[in-house]
Amino acid sequence: MKIKCQEHYDKVLEYAKSIGDTTFEKCIERLKQWEKNSNGRYEIELYWDFAPYSFGFAPDFVTFWRLKNIISDFQQHRIIKG
Repeated sequence: MKIKCQEHYDKVLEYAKSIGDTTFEKCIERLKQWEKNSNGRYEIELYWDFAPYSFGFAPDFVTFWRLKNIISDFQQHRIIKG
């Protein structure tokens, strides 16, 4: 997981622990599990959102485009080879 906003992440984690809320940690664990289940195809990027204790997340777009190009190359190869 790439955390693009480490300072914000640390503050939110500390705040969640201070109020006894485990929701944030459970969400992070689900995202890590999604990465694991992808067998290395995806890495989640976590970035700051506009809300004080919120995050945005997305699959690593470099990985996404690499996968898209591989699929595109495969499709072109199949068309050429028949």
